[in-house]
Amino acid sequence: MKLEERKLEAESNQTKTEDERTKDYHRRKNRGLSVKQIDEELWKLIWIRDMIKEPDDLGDDD
Repeated sequence: MKLEERKLEAESNQTKTEDERTKDYHRRKNRGLSVKQIDEELWKLIWIRDMIKEPDDLGDDD
């Protein structure tokens, strides 16, 4: 990002509300993830959640 663009963004951020700045931050932060990456992370979190709910079932078929 060029210096002029940064200055313009900084000036516009000063007039925005906290909620608008937060939305902009999350929009920029999440821009780099592909749908596949988001899907993979979601499945990891679901697996972890399920392991917490059922800690006795760790895949052992005894």
